[in-house]
Amino acid sequence: MTEIDRLLKRSEVFGWIWIMGIGSVISIMSAFKAARMMKERGISDRKKLTGLFVLGFAGLFISVAAFAIIIIYRKSKTN
Repeated sequence: MTEIDRLLKRSEVFGWIWIMGIGSVISIMSAFKAARMMKERGISDRKKLTGLFVLGFAGLFISVAAFAIIIIYRKSKTN
């Protein structure tokens, strides 16, 4: 159970400090790993896992959107 708690906490921390998308990917991977371990052990905490997945995917979406805006802005500036 301590390993699951560690994975959930890591997922939450990296979800909040999503270092330009890398933290979000780590958050999503940790949440998937914790979900698999929880399923194997028969533990059900869907609310926490759903929140962590949303947090990770939101951070990933924001970082992709930020990169797209930067690329579009730079292309329009060079023309």
